[in-house]
Amino acid sequence: MHRALLLLLLLCIAVPAAADGRVVSSGDTVYVGEENLDLTPLFAGAPAGSDRLVHTGVSGPDNSIAVPNRSSFDLTAGAVDGVTGVYTVGRQWVNVTGSPRLDVVLDGSPDASVMGERIAPGRPVDLVLTHGRPAGGAVRITLTGPSGVGLTERALTANRTVLAVIDPADLSPGFYAARATVVAAGTAYPSNSVVFAVAPENEMV
Repeated sequence: MHRALLLLLLLCIAVPAAADGRVVSSGDTVYVGEENLDLTPLFAGAPAGSDRLVHTGVSGPDNSIAVPNRSSFDLTAGAVDGVTGVYTVGRQWVNVTGSPRLDVVLDGSPDASVMGERIAPGRPVDLVLTHGRPAGGAVRITLTGPSGVGLTERALTANRTVLAVIDPADLSPGFYAARATVVAAGTAYPSNSVVFAVAPENEMV
């Protein structure tokens, strides 16, 4: 078995499936696209009649999100309108962020993405996750390709985290797909998938 795949398999564990009706309290992070959120605790201490989450920019409020049903709320991209960050209702607040974003890069550099490219053996790449959540919880990583399927889980740390270092020399030539899933409070938030190809040893890239 290839060394890189073996390292991924060593920490293989089960991860709970996403739960319905996630309860959101002040200080929590919510992702654009989440559905059936229970915002009742968030609005519990808000002024009577409050029915909106408000984002305040440098010059004052610059976006508000209507919440017609506190116990079953869908956070749509249209409502957020590209304005992420802290939204408040009274003295309560939530952090609104986009979905976790995964990239495959050389040397951990955000400017050196090799997404969709062929990688020569001997050029290790990093799987880097940007997630927008505070530290805590966990992140699951899957790698699928000619060498098999690897699964590992590690603690969720800084907003931009190198999840794994992959040496193409340890993998069979061919295409690979990787995905990360942030797991917090029993709910799973999948990232995008990234694809890269490992070139044969005798091929120039």
